[in-house]
Amino acid sequence: MKIKIGIIGLGHVAKYQLEAFKHLKEKFDIYALCDIDIKKGKKNYPFYSDYKKMLSHENLDAVL
Repeated sequence: MKIKIGIIGLGHVAKYQLEAFKHLKEKFDIYALCDIDIKKGKKNYPFYSDYKKMLSHENLDAVL
């Protein structure tokens, strides 16, 4: 069973977090992303501009 991850804040550090999770695909799945800047959304992931909505709509195991 993979761990479902959400990321809040897509600034400088998030780029490294997303890259790291590419190497951990067998154990983790990125399920959703959140940032107040909607331009930072990635087309492969559900995107939210409000973290409360992300947390209430997605069934996540962990959030960064």
